[in-house]
Amino acid sequence: MEQIQKEINRIDNYQQKHAILAFPLAVWKKYSDDEAGNKAALITYYGFLSLFPLLIVFLSVINMLIRNNAHLQQRFIAAAFKYFPILGNQLQNNIHTVHKNGLSLTIGLVLLFIGTRGIANALQHSMNHLWRVKRSEAPGFPYNIIRGIGIIIIGGGGFIVTAVMSSYVSGLGHYGFIAKALLIVLSFVLNSFVFLVIFRLATAPQIRTADLALGAVLSSLVWQILQIIGSYLILHEVKNFDNLYGTFALVLGLLFWISIQAQATLYMVEANIVRARKLSPMSLLQPPA
Repeated sequence: MEQIQKEINRIDNYQQKHAILAFPLAVWKKYSDDEAGNKAALITYYGFLSLFPLLIVFLSVINMLIRNNAHLQQRFIAAAFKYFPILGNQLQNNIHTVHKNGLSLTIGLVLLFIGTRGIANALQHSMNHLWRVKRSEAPGFPYNIIRGIGIIIIGGGGFIVTAVMSSYVSGLGHYGFIAKALLIVLSFVLNSFVFLVIFRLATAPQIRTADLALGAVLSSLVWQILQIIGSYLILHEVKNFDNLYGTFALVLGLLFWISIQAQATLYMVEANIVRARKLSPMSLLQPPA
């Protein structure tokens, strides 16, 4: 037993002396110590509950604003659902606008909007926990509600705007490689900005915006990669779901997709924190800070 412990200590000392191993292992250790997997599960849960109300609000607003241009409507809607590889078409077929007018439509949309606050609260709780912000120092009422509304509007709206702009760029097929390169760069820059604003609103003011920037860039990069490989991942999972769960495959596929994005984002936030607070190298054997 003593010999085994010596070997474990030797391996731990080795990784601390080599940055190429120390940094990713420090990120993994902090992710584990913070129980960030539980935070990702919470974000997944509220993200799934918020998804349908947000999409209904989006479809209803688009229907109101550009009701006289069916082609432009379809362009916006198709672009928004592109964020869900493979599942987008099924999701679009199962979500419809609120067919009301005037006050009844406004009330309906407000109620739907209120129902999405769970995801904003989960993000604020997760970010402050990962940055080790004391609960007494985190924004309280009514500032947490104001920040939550900002997260929903900027987060949901920002990603949709990014998708729509990317859709227009991708439609420039005759430019070939230039159009594809522009699409990737444009999406990356816009998503980085959206992530930065979301992180700023979700994290207590004492955490500097400059310290949040790397996490935003890394999150945007990971989301870009997930969009590229998302079709393969979801196609593989949904194929298994279809065989076992039939009509519930769409629900399980969405949960899987949101979960992957939530975990990847929190890993990038942890990488940012490890860098900003110089937590690497970190012993894998030490108890949580």
